[in-house]
Amino acid sequence: MKVEYLNPFLQAAFSVLKDLGVDQLKLGTPAASPKLHLGRGVFVMIGLTGRLAGGVLYDMSIETAAGIAGVMMGEKPAEFGDMTRSAIGELGNMISGNAATGLKKAGLAVDITPPMIITGTELTLANLGVSDVCIIIPVQTSQGEIVVNLAVKEAA
Repeated sequence: MKVEYLNPFLQAAFSVLKDLGVDQLKLGTPAASPKLHLGRGVFVMIGLTGRLAGGVLYDMSIETAAGIAGVMMGEKPAEFGDMTRSAIGELGNMISGNAATGLKKAGLAVDITPPMIITGTELTLANLGVSDVCIIIPVQTSQGEIVVNLAVKEAA
């Protein structure tokens, strides 16, 4: 996978989180894996279509999701429920939409699917079907860690 696919997602994540008031942002060490190991508790999955095919997943703990949702809604960390799910889905949508805009500026027009919010631990997604590898990048925030998982390839 080309780094130019990843950078718009990282730039969008930092920009959107900062604009929402989430601070203390720090990029962790990227890794590559043939499988996604999701187990923090909540993840937002958004598909990509167009010049790139695949998807991006934002994985975080329930506490991180509640903290970020609280910041987004201007209140103390929320209980994890429907409003938190909605806020975290919108966060994934905002980051992915901004990344799609960045990709388009680089000549790679993509569309995003509506977010799917999944809760659970110890989940493994294998045979991603679109890429031999998933790039995994942790992002530290004042509310906890969000792990960005990107698996894409250029569409045929």
